[in-house]
Amino acid sequence: MKLNNFSYKKELNLATRAILEATKKITFKGIEHLKVKRDKTIATNVDENVEKYIINKILAMFPNDNFVSEEENANNQLKNRSWIIDPIDGTNTFVKGYPNWGTQLAFFVDNDIKFSIIYIPKYNEMYVAVKNNGVWVNGKKVNKPESNALNMCCVEWVGKLCDKLELKTFADLFMHFNGKVMFNQYIWGACVDFTNLVSGKCDTLISSVQTAWDFMPGEFMLKEQGATIIEFNNIVKIYTFSKNYEKEVKKLIKGNK
Repeated sequence: MKLNNFSYKKELNLATRAILEATKKITFKGIEHLKVKRDKTIATNVDENVEKYIINKILAMFPNDNFVSEEENANNQLKNRSWIIDPIDGTNTFVKGYPNWGTQLAFFVDNDIKFSIIYIPKYNEMYVAVKNNGVWVNGKKVNKPESNALNMCCVEWVGKLCDKLELKTFADLFMHFNGKVMFNQYIWGACVDFTNLVSGKCDTLISSVQTAWDFMPGEFMLKEQGATIIEFNNIVKIYTFSKNYEKEVKKLIKGNK
């Protein structure tokens, strides 16, 4: 990757190596035990050990840095030099043997994200976004996706669908666009959804994920790609590269007021 005026190459290289090493040394050894957490989500020994491995690697070089991570540091607050880590995003699919899972990381300093990484081992895809340098996959620059017509839009959905308001919002959007877009699909795994949109495999993403480690790495990538981000009913965010989908959503929001 050719990075212009980027001050955090050491941190980026460290994070990339740590993620790859953790995958090789821990993830592919398999699951030994799992537990159901208080929020009803699942964690495995792999989630816990991958997180510890990455954090220990970072601390060895940057001992004073802060961490906001799913398993051990979920209650920490963002402050200068914070690492946001989701060791296994899509644990449910990981447990079931599906490929739609990965590791997500973002580096936050001076009130801004400087880079983010999403690694999806089963697809052998390493996405890296760098502030003011765009998005790269496996070292190759990713072009900004085209703005497709509404009837050519593939729409993906991601979220837990765990409360009535969220379900209603998803349903309202689905019904409004039903028959107007090419198709809708639900993929359990924010890492895959965000990278699908970044790379143009879909045109719009409707997301209700709200924890920092779930959305910040992917959202940063989409900002680097110039995606439009629309908040809908304070429940979901709509990310899109389609100007036609954007116009239709804004009309819908205006009509609901």
